[in-house]
Amino acid sequence: MNPFSKVFHFHLLLSISLISRTNHITPKLEIRVVKAKRPNYNELKLNVDDCSKGNPERAGGGGVLRNHAGQMIMAFNDIKQIQSMSSRGHFSFIHTFREGNIIVYLLANMTKHCQTATLFTEAINLPSKIASTLKNDVVGQPNIRV
Repeated sequence: MNPFSKVFHFHLLLSISLISRTNHITPKLEIRVVKAKRPNYNELKLNVDDCSKGNPERAGGGGVLRNHAGQMIMAFNDIKQIQSMSSRGHFSFIHTFREGNIIVYLLANMTKHCQTATLFTEAINLPSKIASTLKNDVVGQPNIRV
């Protein structure tokens, strides 16, 4: 028997052994449908997210203020705006999965590529990927979380 055959035989036995030990294991895959939640009538909703691309890289943040219909009042990609807006008025803080908050995730990540803070007051001025995500949210399109 040549050395290659011995190595192949060993790997085959090891593979068979591992398969027989893991046959009873079933991976748990959880899939959730996540939709952006709208505020109540006559209320506004401020979604925010922050990001850091390592240390000492630049940190950023983004946010979008929406009405009860899910329409954008304003959006921004500056972490200072988050601090400023959250210090005004009455806010309740509720965690949501990223899939329910994709617009602000994208706005926060803009900071990595854009050195200036941007305030958007019309959806038409948003970058195309963010604008299309906003349209999907307004019509109630769900996102999938795996």
